[in-house]
Amino acid sequence: MAGVPGALHLYDPARPVAVVTGSLSGIGFASALSLAQRGYDILLHGLDDHGSEAVQRASDALRAAGACAVYVAADLREPEQASRTIIDVARAQWGRIDALICSAGVAAHRPLADVTEQHWRSVLAVNLLAPFFLAQQAADALAASRGVIIMISSTNALVANRDNAVYDVSKAALNHLVLNLALELRDRGVRVNGVMPGATDTVMLRSWAIDYGGDDESANAVVEAARQRGQLADPNDVGRAVALLVSDDARWMSGALVPVDGGFRLGD
Repeated sequence: MAGVPGALHLYDPARPVAVVTGSLSGIGFASALSLAQRGYDILLHGLDDHGSEAVQRASDALRAAGACAVYVAADLREPEQASRTIIDVARAQWGRIDALICSAGVAAHRPLADVTEQHWRSVLAVNLLAPFFLAQQAADALAASRGVIIMISSTNALVANRDNAVYDVSKAALNHLVLNLALELRDRGVRVNGVMPGATDTVMLRSWAIDYGGDDESANAVVEAARQRGQLADPNDVGRAVALLVSDDARWMSGALVPVDGGFRLGD
């Protein structure tokens, strides 16, 4: 596990700071970019080495938006230690945390007969335990700033999906964690909300499409068909919703679980 900041960019100590996990691509990166565009400095997180192309690309984009961007590599399958590493780096770099966005997630798309204990342990570590320990570690800093926690859940938390029990259950549990944390932290001035994206054009969605379709070509056809029907979100659609919930425009929202799916969870 690595926990060393990447190359630094000059920053203003008065600027708010957001910690965004799983932020090298997809919804995590879109959330980080939306917040950077609104004046936040960003702690990026992922599994890549510091010199990787993905880290450089994400950092450059955030700096182009005017943010100080620092990267931490930490494996959330070790949720307590990784969470401590991430929050320690943020506090050492800036001395404050104003928003925590828990976006890192993994899936285990497996038929019932193929699911193992390790699938459960890995998915719950990243999707549920890490958000808990991140909130625990960041609570004092967030209370000092009267900050915000946003958990990236999924509309999968609301329904049962074939061959997807491990992921669906992890997101349903994350939704309840949002409620518990909102209650626990309410009197300390910290708001906690959940965002539930529907189908969004991310690496995870394309991985699922491969599982369903059997190969890259079939997966691309499934994704493109969803796009043509207007049923596929761009990650920036979700990132902008996250930025809204972080903002003072949502100052009276806490304990909310907000679908961001274009209404497609409602059926045909």
